[in-house]
Amino acid sequence: MMIAAGLLFHFEQWWQEISMKTTDGKMNQAPLPTRPYSPSWVDHFTAWLDHLPFPTWFSYLGIWLILFVSYSAVKWWDRTYPSGTFNAFHLLLTGTGVYGLALMHYLDRSAASALAAFRPVLTVDID
Repeated sequence: MMIAAGLLFHFEQWWQEISMKTTDGKMNQAPLPTRPYSPSWVDHFTAWLDHLPFPTWFSYLGIWLILFVSYSAVKWWDRTYPSGTFNAFHLLLTGTGVYGLALMHYLDRSAASALAAFRPVLTVDID
């Protein structure tokens, strides 16, 4: 419980320094905080997907289709399955990893928006 509270405090401090503006509408000139850890490859990947010009669900669907078709192509190439046939199990097999990444992306966004919405009623003194 103490670890979770400590992580929440660090996230709150980081969020306040990043997102809070002064009364005249300009960003605070405070330097960005150093993170207690470096961003993971998942964080880098989701940030990259957020910068693409189309919706993120479309990206995840495309990744899943590429994995599914390439997996099926390998099965056709090694003659495990007749050419042009698909196995329904491979839909689940290739979709599970993509679903996990998409779920992490969604949960990160939901948590950030929930903390941003809850910020006005927090009584935590960061100083």
